[in-house]
Amino acid sequence: MKLRTSLQVSAVFPITLAIMVSLSLILRARQVDESQRVFRSVENLTRAAAELHIATYACLLHQNSDAVDVWRAKQGAMVAALNAIDMASPSGQILLDRSKDGVKGIEATFAEFTRDPASAAKPDSPIRTQILTDSDALVQNAFELSRMADSDAEETRGNADMFFAVFIGIMGLLMAAATLSVSRDVVNRLARLNEWTRSITEGKLDAKIDTGGRNDEVGQLVRAFSDMTGRLGSAYGTMEKEIVENKRVADALRESNVLLSNALEKLKRAQHQIIQQERLHVLEQVVRGVAHDFNNTLTPILGMSDFMLTYPKTLANTEKVMENLKDINEAAYRARKDVKKLSEFFRPIKGSGFQTVDLNDLVSRAIQLMEPRWRDQTRTGKGPIGVQTELGQVPAVAGDSAELKEVLTSLLMNAVEAMPKGGQITISTRLSGANVVVEITDTGEGMTDDVRERCLEPFFSTKGIEGTGMGLTIVNNAVRRHGGTLEIRSQRGKGTTVAIGLPVWSEAAGRDMTSELPMPVNRALRILVIDDESWSRDIVSRILSADGHQVQLAVSGKDGLEKMKSGDYELVITDRAMPDMSGDEVAAEIRAKWPHMPIILLTGFGDIMKEEGDRPGCVDVILSKPITMGDLGMAIAQAFKMKR
Repeated sequence: MKLRTSLQVSAVFPITLAIMVSLSLILRARQVDESQRVFRSVENLTRAAAELHIATYACLLHQNSDAVDVWRAKQGAMVAALNAIDMASPSGQILLDRSKDGVKGIEATFAEFTRDPASAAKPDSPIRTQILTDSDALVQNAFELSRMADSDAEETRGNADMFFAVFIGIMGLLMAAATLSVSRDVVNRLARLNEWTRSITEGKLDAKIDTGGRNDEVGQLVRAFSDMTGRLGSAYGTMEKEIVENKRVADALRESNVLLSNALEKLKRAQHQIIQQERLHVLEQVVRGVAHDFNNTLTPILGMSDFMLTYPKTLANTEKVMENLKDINEAAYRARKDVKKLSEFFRPIKGSGFQTVDLNDLVSRAIQLMEPRWRDQTRTGKGPIGVQTELGQVPAVAGDSAELKEVLTSLLMNAVEAMPKGGQITISTRLSGANVVVEITDTGEGMTDDVRERCLEPFFSTKGIEGTGMGLTIVNNAVRRHGGTLEIRSQRGKGTTVAIGLPVWSEAAGRDMTSELPMPVNRALRILVIDDESWSRDIVSRILSADGHQVQLAVSGKDGLEKMKSGDYELVITDRAMPDMSGDEVAAEIRAKWPHMPIILLTGFGDIMKEEGDRPGCVDVILSKPITMGDLGMAIAQAFKMKR
């Protein structure tokens, strides 16, 4: 007799049990489906967080509209992924809400970033730090949500399995009670079935049971359970593989972040080196020309002085001696002017804000600085280069004069190099709307359309290994920092025109930039001169004595302080670079003991110190070497004006 016949005796119980088993199976299947759905949602969230993190780094690196658009798309995907998740546990829901708030926070910070990407992307920018911190937090929250979702799914499966095991146990007990007349063989098979179900509840999804080859109701049930546990085992294995894959992706992402950070640091170092190389290239050309002019300037000084020393009889001809001295004096002034050119070029670019800049004056100084370069090209057998200026009446612009002078110098250098056979350079200025436009035009080789379109790209060069490919890139970046525009027009064989537009200085109109000249001192003064160089002491003493002043000399800083104790002086002139005490230290000592004493600091770095505002607080006037009688008289007048 089949088992079904025996069970029909108590038909109510089997039907009830079958319904309960079916409901438990349906519930189990739905729970598995829900776990898989949550897992897929969390997987999408993890992927979206990783992609948003990468897009954040890309945006900080490139700072362009494409990177911003990609970031916004990834941010939208992150929001959609968060909205698609429902966490069962309270802690999971709290973390999910925190992640949603984090997305809103990084969106607000990113909005600040887009208003000024260049400054916000700097390494020490707080906006950049906040964006990276929020992005890292989103990635960490996504992985924590993944872990919680997996834990919730595991707990749900355990509860479902337990519920299922309880129902199977009850079914076995009821079946045993309803089928007491069934043979021992059926009872033993049911016992084995019960043991097998316990193995399944313990997680041993690969457990097997022997049906004895029977195809009765028990055998069919065992086979059905075996198929079900097989599918569950397959799903569990797939889930484990996905977890392992997610971990691998997370590890790869962390490694990529490290590599990206290292690459960014190397790029910054390389960019700094290339910019320095480009500036040194321009400096080499400038120094070469100035050195040539400096040697020419020294020729009359050395030649005439050597001639008069060799033939002292010529000193009797006063008229000829005066003529020679005038030539020597003019040559010395030219040498002083050449040295000042170099000091201006070596002056570092400041970053403390813009001031009014006279572009016409800046153009003239750039031409003077580069003039030896094209004269040198003519002397070396290459074609002559002519320079023409068409400077209009233009207002001052807002900018950094040192950086703008480098821009003009670099463009003039490019124009000279574009005309190896000679040609004409025209520099013009004009007012166009709210901008002052400077145009530099050459009649050189010109550029093809392809070269013109790419000439502003970093590292693009047509000079081979001799070029860095950063010259025009540096110029373009400097113009953009000034809020200006750069336009290049060129035609192959007809030359090139570079036009720079710079904003007009809005507060310059009507401002009187001149200062009142001090009144000269028209009385004899008692002056102490402190200098360790005998020739410097001698020339200062001669000039002052010729003007009627009483001069006392000191050979060092300490000697000067000793003479200050015993003398009644009205003015102190001190050198800066001395072996025992610097001029700054001497001035500080004098200022502490004689607070109303006018002090003039004599130094060869005077021009640079004035440009940089580097005047010691205890010094009234800085006088730059070499000096003239006019320079010294003006410095004395200025010192007494400041003490009034």
